[in-house]
Amino acid sequence: PTQKMALCGRLSACLALLQPTLLEPVPEYLKASLTVDDLPLDVPVFEPEVDQLGRYCQLLTQMLLAHSLSESDERVAGDLLQDLVGFYS
Repeated sequence: PTQKMALCGRLSACLALLQPTLLEPVPEYLKASLTVDDLPLDVPVFEPEVDQLGRYCQLLTQMLLAHSLSESDERVAGDLLQDLVGFYS
């Protein structure tokens, strides 16, 4: 439990630092190190099993029903729920 909390705390801190820069252009000095000549053969794809997708949707729905999130977080969770439900189609 302690290691999990530490890892989640670090992840949260890193994501908080990254978030404000996501819409900024990539600095020129970084472009070469972030560019490849050949695309990877395996591209990550989100394809959860149907039962796992259901658990994701159920968890988000329960969180929204409990009003346990801030207004802005509820908006984000609602958007995520909408995107996840779209995977059923």
